[in-house]
Amino acid sequence: MDKEFENKAVSMSEEEALQQGIKLTPFYDDLFVTGGQSEVETPGYGCHSTGLYIPGVRAEAFLPVVGHSMEPYIYPGDIVGVRAISSLENINPDSTYLVMTRGNERMIKHIIPTSASEDSITLVSDNPAYPPFRILKSDIVKVMKVVYSGRTYK
Repeated sequence: MDKEFENKAVSMSEEEALQQGIKLTPFYDDLFVTGGQSEVETPGYGCHSTGLYIPGVRAEAFLPVVGHSMEPYIYPGDIVGVRAISSLENINPDSTYLVMTRGNERMIKHIIPTSASEDSITLVSDNPAYPPFRILKSDIVKVMKVVYSGRTYK
């Protein structure tokens, strides 16, 4: 990966990182995150193709974004860094999350918290062209907080 990131992301081989004492975060260039609509065919869960090091960013993985539902804050082509959360009880509606479902969907959204007794949550986009929608908690495989988003420039 030879793209420049606005806050000095570094892409290097694992060997180079070891020599410099740097821990790379996996970058999954074949795992796209969408707005939740079936606008893009996404490949299966593959192996990460490379690693990224972005000083000060504590992400567990980096993923590319497709879709327009989170504009004007996250755009197609952006890279997001994510970190797992322990439960849906600690959701902040002002934060942004990656929601992964049993149907192999990966969506970047805000989550409106609900009581533990409710069986669904509401997902909200930043782009008003995409209305909020509910999803069953039982359909959620994993939720990760977006801790970084960066734009690539050519």
